[in-house]
Amino acid sequence: MGIREDYVALMERQLSEWKSFTERLKSQADQVEEKGKSQFNQSIETLRTKQNEAWEHLLKLKSSSEEAWDQWKGQFDKAWDEIRASSDKLTNQFRKK
Repeated sequence: MGIREDYVALMERQLSEWKSFTERLKSQADQVEEKGKSQFNQSIETLRTKQNEAWEHLLKLKSSSEEAWDQWKGQFDKAWDEIRASSDKLTNQFRKK
């Protein structure tokens, strides 16, 4: 495997792990106090949306030409950072509840 293929494989694994993480959090939502449940569920949906966007960018990255690789990698990296921030926020929010 080349560097591109290794990178894509790593990102696919990480996105799959984050999807599982999100599903586990969703299954624990009933432990959140009623007044915070709406916000918690909204945060989970935001995280799912960002994950879907990252998957779209990753698919474009996988099929991109060498010339377009840097452009799509930059967009994917931005989406990745947004997922990480949303995931951290959601985890901290859940721990406080």
